Amino acid sequence: MTTTLTVPGVEPNGGGELSRYDAAMYRRIVETANEGIWQLDVEFRAVFVNERMAGMLGYAPEDMVGHSIRDFMLPGEITDYERRSRGYREQGGRDRFERRLRHRDGHTVTVLVSVTPLLDRDGVFQGAFAMLTDITERERAEAALAESEERLRTLINTMPDIVCFKDGEGRWLEANDYDLQLFQLEGVDYRGKKDSELAAFSPFYRDAFLTCEDSDEQAWALARPSRGDEIIPRPDGTARVFDIVKIPTFHPDGRRKGLVVVGRDVTERQRMEAELGASEARFRSIFELSPLGIALVSKSDHRFVHANPRYCELLGYSLEELRRLTVADVTHPDDWSKSQSLFAASSPEQRAVRTLRKRYLRKDGAVRWVNLTAALLPGQTGEEPLAIGIVEDITERREAEERIRHLALHDVLTDLPNRALMEDRLRHAISEAQREETLVALLFLDLDRFKIINDSLGHALGDRLLCVVAERLGHHVRGSDTVCRLGGDEFVIVLTAVSQASDVARVADKLLLDLAQPLLVDDHTLSVSASVGISLYPMDGRDPETLLQHADTALYQAKGCGRNNYQFFTLEMNVRVRERLQLEHSLRQALEHGEFTLYYQPQVDCVTRQVVAVEALLRWRHPELGWVAPDRFVPIAEDIGLIVPIGEWALRQACRDSQAWRRAGLEHGRIALNVSASQLQRVGFDKRLAEILREHDLQPGDLELELTESLLVGEANAASLRQLKDMGVALSIDDFGSGYSSLSCLRRFAIDKLKLDQSFLRDVAASTDAATIVNAIVTIAHCLRLAVVAEGVETRQQVEFLRERNCRLMQGYHFSPPRLAEDLGVWLRQRVRVAETR
Repeated sequence: MTTTLTVPGVEPNGGGELSRYDAAMYRRIVETANEGIWQLDVEFRAVFVNERMAGMLGYAPEDMVGHSIRDFMLPGEITDYERRSRGYREQGGRDRFERRLRHRDGHTVTVLVSVTPLLDRDGVFQGAFAMLTDITERERAEAALAESEERLRTLINTMPDIVCFKDGEGRWLEANDYDLQLFQLEGVDYRGKKDSELAAFSPFYRDAFLTCEDSDEQAWALARPSRGDEIIPRPDGTARVFDIVKIPTFHPDGRRKGLVVVGRDVTERQRMEAELGASEARFRSIFELSPLGIALVSKSDHRFVHANPRYCELLGYSLEELRRLTVADVTHPDDWSKSQSLFAASSPEQRAVRTLRKRYLRKDGAVRWVNLTAALLPGQTGEEPLAIGIVEDITERREAEERIRHLALHDVLTDLPNRALMEDRLRHAISEAQREETLVALLFLDLDRFKIINDSLGHALGDRLLCVVAERLGHHVRGSDTVCRLGGDEFVIVLTAVSQASDVARVADKLLLDLAQPLLVDDHTLSVSASVGISLYPMDGRDPETLLQHADTALYQAKGCGRNNYQFFTLEMNVRVRERLQLEHSLRQALEHGEFTLYYQPQVDCVTRQVVAVEALLRWRHPELGWVAPDRFVPIAEDIGLIVPIGEWALRQACRDSQAWRRAGLEHGRIALNVSASQLQRVGFDKRLAEILREHDLQPGDLELELTESLLVGEANAASLRQLKDMGVALSIDDFGSGYSSLSCLRRFAIDKLKLDQSFLRDVAASTDAATIVNAIVTIAHCLRLAVVAEGVETRQQVEFLRERNCRLMQGYHFSPPRLAEDLGVWLRQRVRVAETR
């Protein structure tokens, strides 16, 4: 295809054409030009394209001639192209712009286009002459530069530091986000402004801006990078410290060019450095003042490098003396191997902390036990690590621990082995007996009536009595045997390597015989006895728990046989124990299930035939066993702590029944009932009693409490008895003559009445001794102005016997058996009718 080249400024087909030589020269220049040349006709089709232009887009010149320029444009460029084309036709005029064209292989070529419209002499648009410069690489370089600048700005903006660039006059050129946020300049056009000018936009920081200007001048004056701390306040009242670096730059002629300002917030670092300094000071104080010994030792030769005063005091050396010694010099020879292994096992990288209990040798030769905690401290590069040792003097503690270990396994009072040590020795004895096919005997010993001695003569004397007993028990055992105190007055003896049961019986006989001998304790000559229960391995059990349980069962049997004896465990005993456990279990539910009942038996004046009192008698009807005798369940209730709630129930019920009789007009004198030691010793018993009497509209004088003789021994119950007496409650001694009371007790507690034990009445007809005793008791009571009630009166002969001795008050089946409350009411009403008919 032939292309025609039109020269700008020369009219086509008109005058002023170039000579043939000039035209050829011009064409050659255009074709070889470094710029792309594109001549377009009136429809903007190419009529001439030089090699450079065609090469830009990957075509040959002849391939582009005849094509519209829009054929090579990207879609997004066409609208602008059409707008400009219209302008060329309508207005003419030169134009310059950037355009993106599509390369033959599809990639985009960015060009700078200079367009000159071609007009005829009449100014009619004839086409256009375009010169194109390929700026693709420049655009890429500019984009890369912009991207690099963006990355740099992003980096600077993400830095938690002040970054600011200023010109030679101190005007701000660029600042990162942190700087703008710090000085509250977000959204402010800061560029070209000095610090003093920016202060107007952030008044709070005015002083900080002025300080910055002053330090800028100092940096330029130094003509080199400078560094210093600047304190910048904050609106919340705090202040931040910044480490500011300022780098001035200058023109070659020495004029100021600019200033780079970089600042890092070092508030926390300075705080931490201050804390570290304080921590180091504290450590030095701790090191010097610590109550624990602290020493630094060389790992290689174990020589002392440093030690605190406590360490020196512990070993008795001065610091200078210690530095001439090694750890081996102050360690007990038997403990040095352990110390060496500690050094060998330690590693500074692992920071392992090891502990060791060892002995030190003081300068004076004394031995001190210590707890040593040691670790290796990493040294500086090229330096050998040091070992740090912290020692606690535990000499006194170790001695105390030995004492505590002894106390943990021994009774504090008697120094005998306690239960834990006894059971351990018993297990060893059982193992030995199993191998040797021998027996092991367990003797469970309990002192008889020890409580009476303890309460009457005081606990201090009771404790000393226990020590004397413990010493005597030790006289009858071998070194392989064990005497143990379980607590209170209970002892256990373990006999090992026993051949036969008769050997155990001989030992038990000797024990009882020895204990029966008078004991001198604090100028008191005391007589005691003991009850012993015996179990044997393997017949009665193969473990400590079973043997101890069966020995306890046998002890219970021994006490039931009159005390001061020993009993070997039998299976029959076990049955009785199970029965007792059954009663215990049932007794715990009896009150809740309403199984208790009160029966009442009157006390009668045989002369006037009046009822002077009614005794409340507690009865228990077991749902399976039927009626259970009081002498079976009352001791159990006392043992398991149920006697107090049962006693209170009985007291309430008796008051309720008494009040009902009174309202019915049935005179019955006082209501009498037994009170246990547990009730009497309970705190506030007198107040509780008064409250119950008020609830039932009764006076204290309407109530009579029956006490056992043992309650009067010693001072344990004295205060409670006096309180009851002060209230106006009548007091009587039940079963008088069967226990251990004294006449002084009767006077001291102002007892109102004695109840003569019924065992004396049974024998008055056949025994002169019984009659003498009854006669003496009645006579003494009358001398002391005490009333006497004879219990268990069943025959006319007994009534006459008592009347002859002026004992008028009687109680028993001869007058009335115990009756339920409603039955006694009927009985009282009948007596009233009989009296009215006389």
